[in-house]
Amino acid sequence: GGVLRYGIPEYRLPKDVLADEIARIGALGVDIRCGVGAGTDVAWAELAEYDAVFAAIGVHESRPLGIPGEDDGGVRSGLDFLREVNEGGRPDVGKRVVVVGGGNTAIDAARTALRLGAAVTILYRRTRAEMPAIAEEIAAAEREGIEFRFLAAPIALHRDGEVLTGVQCLEMELGEPDASGRPRPVPVAGSEFAVPADLVLTAIGEAPRFGGFPGDVAHDDWVVDADETGGTSRVRFFAGGDIIDQPHTVADALGSGKRAAVGIDLALRLAAGESLEGVDYATLRFGADGNFSMTRWRDDDPVHRTNPENLLVSFDDLNTAYFEPAGAHPDLHVAPATARAGFAEANQGLSPAAARAEALRCFNCGVCNQCEVCLIFCPDVAISRRADGLGFDIAYDNCK
Repeated sequence: GGVLRYGIPEYRLPKDVLADEIARIGALGVDIRCGVGAGTDVAWAELAEYDAVFAAIGVHESRPLGIPGEDDGGVRSGLDFLREVNEGGRPDVGKRVVVVGGGNTAIDAARTALRLGAAVTILYRRTRAEMPAIAEEIAAAEREGIEFRFLAAPIALHRDGEVLTGVQCLEMELGEPDASGRPRPVPVAGSEFAVPADLVLTAIGEAPRFGGFPGDVAHDDWVVDADETGGTSRVRFFAGGDIIDQPHTVADALGSGKRAAVGIDLALRLAAGESLEGVDYATLRFGADGNFSMTRWRDDDPVHRTNPENLLVSFDDLNTAYFEPAGAHPDLHVAPATARAGFAEANQGLSPAAARAEALRCFNCGVCNQCEVCLIFCPDVAISRRADGLGFDIAYDNCK
């Protein structure tokens, strides 16, 4: 389960749901071998006997803060903290916890520490607008009572003997964009302030453990060099998940597996001497940056599209006068006091009635809603109302 099991808290992803999903994969006939580490228990070279390899080893190394004394106690990795809690541990976090970072790991660590009884403050060196965490998760953290200190960065630790008592911080201001495209945080001289803390959790970025990784697979310290289907510099060696250059989300990780499945299938068919002339991976995509269809790759798509270059219908293309406006239904969240008291799922989604109402908000593109525009305006008189009144018949010999 990787980060799904050990990194994401149960109040976001219940473990029974994850177990059911993994069981479904096993039921398909996949041989799952747990407790076997590639590069340790099994050498990467031994995997060369397989026709293809897909590596999705995740990121498990946390970046250090880079300030004096962080190895002297009272400071720990947010990832290690989440793993301990997800394995059933309930570490003593004290009364005050400071979390450093602005990504999903920071939010997860903060909301977990809150459930263990601490008052929690998140320090982030940019503003809320630049936080990479999922917006809904930031809002949930605020709703549960977590304090945010934006434009703040730690520079030192306060101790009473060997006991951590607080974090010395410096206010920041935003400067010119850095390599990430976001404004670079610049220290403000003379702006130091202190935040009390019994524990500091670090969540300022994670890196893969590439020790022993195949030497002929090109990568830097953070990501493997992979193409659109996860193909790497090694023949029939594919990579995906958080070790390739994409957002570190569950959806992106699952999507990379889907893309790699297509890439592996393509590579194996080519290796078997199959002629794939005319096969174009790009035609599978829905728009320049959209998803792609596995059914189209398998050539069993129940919807036979004749215009693969123009599959997207924009809102402006719809005749919305025939649809009744209806607002979206918000998710059901448990009360903040209840959420803070345990690890039960905090966002309960939609009720059955609200889910049905949400489905009815769909425009049903391509499905007749009997607006009669075609009947009225067809210049070839190719449309006629059916005798039973259930829709229309089209005379294709006349229709252009």
